[in-house]
Amino acid sequence: ALLADWLLTNKYGGKVPADKKVVLLNSTVSSKFLRALAAARGCEYKETLTGFKWIGRHSIEYVAEGYDALFGFEEAIGFMCGSAVRDKDGVSACAVMSELVSQAYASGKTLMSRLSELYDECGHFVFDNFYWTCESKELIDAIFARLRGPKDASGRYAYLRQAGRFAVRSIRDMTAPGFDDSQPDLKPILPVSSAHMLTYTFENGADVTLRTSGTEPKLKAYCEMAAASAAAARQELAELVDAFESEMIGAKEFGLSR
Repeated sequence: ALLADWLLTNKYGGKVPADKKVVLLNSTVSSKFLRALAAARGCEYKETLTGFKWIGRHSIEYVAEGYDALFGFEEAIGFMCGSAVRDKDGVSACAVMSELVSQAYASGKTLMSRLSELYDECGHFVFDNFYWTCESKELIDAIFARLRGPKDASGRYAYLRQAGRFAVRSIRDMTAPGFDDSQPDLKPILPVSSAHMLTYTFENGADVTLRTSGTEPKLKAYCEMAAASAAAARQELAELVDAFESEMIGAKEFGLSR
């Protein structure tokens, strides 16, 4: 958020003019703070599949359509600042961060004080990302079968839709053939695959994504929500994650430990 804000401030004075087209990109398991910032500053926001190749690919496509693909980032640490490199690039990100730090301190601010201003503008986003070691494919399949539930008469899964007091607003299932009840046609916008991946959006605005790792025997969870204060967001997210882990995942029943 700090890097995106700095790039927008330097190139467009903070808010994008109506006659300009700017897009900010990040992967689906990365923070939605960027989505909120894009909305506040008049930018398009693009969510991509996990992996920086998707961010780079979509940024090139947007440029071909006349957009300025100004910034992209991945949760697992990777930043694309500006147009010099359409991939994660630590050298250019370090240079941009150096400019940001220099300007902040010259104006009597710190990075934390600037981040606090962005929180006030976009909401206080908090995260709880973790994983369970899960070496059995059969166990992983059983966990996702529990989450999806039985199929109804139309052939669609019922899906678990309650974690404690928290109701699920929408579910996106990225496992082929795919399902997304936030879309009119019930189909995900992003490409589906054979790998397990479920995203829950709760009525309180929290997002929880559960997916398998492509390289390690892990079941990964990415949990995030925003609120008027960081304390309120942390408290509510902690309660939701506990309920999700115990009631929806069934961590104890499956013998999972973080």
